Amino acid sequence: MEEQTMTRYKKIALITGGVIILAIAIYFVMKSRFIPTAEKSFDAQPTQGATQVESPSINIDFEEVARRNPDEVSEEEAQAVQSESDREFSQWQEEIYSNYPWYSSLPLQTSEYFVYLDLEKKAIFAILYQDQIPADQIDTTKVSIINQLSSLGINQILLDSIIFETE
Repeated sequence: MEEQTMTRYKKIALITGGVIILAIAIYFVMKSRFIPTAEKSFDAQPTQGATQVESPSINIDFEEVARRNPDEVSEEEAQAVQSESDREFSQWQEEIYSNYPWYSSLPLQTSEYFVYLDLEKKAIFAILYQDQIPADQIDTTKVSIINQLSSLGINQILLDSIIFETE
């Protein structure tokens, strides 16, 4: 009986030890995966045409950082890249609102149509829902859309080039 108890305690001890060793191994594997072990050198010369951000400690080649494995990017590099992205996005937004001050008033949407500005094509699209508009009212709906856009301050060149589509 005493021998069975000892064997039982030995099994429990072995299992407990195995679990502890497994937990330690998992810890080190996860640590090496998510925490970079060596910092990269930032003294490399940037490629021609690459955008850089100057800081007291590093020069960043954004194109090179974008090609690297995310686990290899330092926190300083990530912050610099994010700051540059934020700056570029802010400039893009300023350009949009400078060129299209009425942009925040779009899209126009009802059960009969959806109107939006396609920034890539620099054109206004109006999608008319045919099943919601009586056939004899389509031209009236188009005029209504043009009047609404005109009241927003949209210039005549854009108004004359609205692309009407039907669904």
